Amino acid sequence: MPADKAPQAADPWRPYPLAWASAACLASLTWPVAVLAASGAAVGAAPAPVPAPTAASAPLVLQPSTGLAPLPTGEAERQRPTVLQADSVTLRPDVDAVAEGGVEFRRAGTVIRADRLSYDSAQDQARATGQVQIERNGARYQGTALQLQVQRFEGFFLNPVFEFPALGSGGRAQRVDFLGESRSRAEHAMYTSCPRDDSARPDWLLRADRVTLDLDQNEGRAEGAVLEFLGLPILGLPALSFPLTDARKSGWLPPTIVPVDSRNGFTLGVPYYWNIAPNRDATLTPTVITRRGLALDTEFRYLLPRHDGTMNLHLLPHDRAAGRDRHALALAQQGNIGDGLRYGIQGRRVSDDDYWKDFSDHVPSTSPRLLSQRLWLQRTLDLSWAQGLAYARAQRWQVLQTGSGDELILAPYQRSPQLGLQLQPVLPQGLQARFETEVIRFTRP
Repeated sequence: MPADKAPQAADPWRPYPLAWASAACLASLTWPVAVLAASGAAVGAAPAPVPAPTAASAPLVLQPSTGLAPLPTGEAERQRPTVLQADSVTLRPDVDAVAEGGVEFRRAGTVIRADRLSYDSAQDQARATGQVQIERNGARYQGTALQLQVQRFEGFFLNPVFEFPALGSGGRAQRVDFLGESRSRAEHAMYTSCPRDDSARPDWLLRADRVTLDLDQNEGRAEGAVLEFLGLPILGLPALSFPLTDARKSGWLPPTIVPVDSRNGFTLGVPYYWNIAPNRDATLTPTVITRRGLALDTEFRYLLPRHDGTMNLHLLPHDRAAGRDRHALALAQQGNIGDGLRYGIQGRRVSDDDYWKDFSDHVPSTSPRLLSQRLWLQRTLDLSWAQGLAYARAQRWQVLQTGSGDELILAPYQRSPQLGLQLQPVLPQGLQARFETEVIRFTRP
């Protein structure tokens, strides 16, 4: 070899094209295999005789797997490979690497894309600058500078915009600190679960000095929070918590505001949702009515295997304008007793005749002065000679009479009770027949 072509000492910091770096890594991986292959015989020696096939060397039969293998954890997870692609890579094996231009870094479920990235193998720490993107477990972040311990997923991101597609939420912040697999903290952040695009502002928006998100607990906590609707601040609290998904979670809900009117003045209600059990919940709404006093609106719901129902109760212990206690009750329940026997209860009552004028949202909009209470019981009949239905029903009315003369309304008849039977016998030759009978006792309220 000519002297001017003599090999030079390798510079560990000299940038290589990516293909060269990959080839060097491939060589380092295949070298132990070559050593093992050569250790069985000397170079140029005759090949060793091939042993006769035995039962132990019979061909392996692949067995199908019906499930996905779990992701590795612990030491196995730490041994997962690192993939680094870029226009140029400066590499010191098992020490560090610097990549520039179209960088893509993959390790342990984390994907980082950036203009420039450096990785310290001993610290398992990545630093990225430029147009930086990071993805992990479906969450996406975009910002200007990132420092991250990849395996532990701990570090920080500056000026990120973040999206959680699985939750349908996202936002932006001055800084996000990653606190592990499922926890993060955003400083001076905006967060929303409303649809977002570049051309429109989300209807609901939460601004906060600090927002902490815990995906495992399905909980977000905001400090120094201001809740905005259509760009207007409607609620400011020193701290509040909120669910990250549609899953039910106990906590305060957005307030209900009724503009000033001549009867009640200004009305503000702040609902609290109570997730009692998977099949039971309640919503309690303390309400301030400036002209009348403090009220409580309650909704309770339950769902059992054979019964379900809803109860609404509105309490105004002392109405300053009316000078008395006032209330409204609404109940709806139905169920299956068994053996084809079903029942239902539905009704509404209020404390006084003026309720429909003062609290119109607690009476039916179609007939606010006629409040119905109904009870029914029915059983399906499966006879050898006919199919049918037997039922008993009752209905009463609360009539809210105000004024006199033409202002009075005529109360409808009550059914006290209503009994009926329907039968459809089985007839030959495709003939059909139906028998119905009903007895009703009508009364006036």
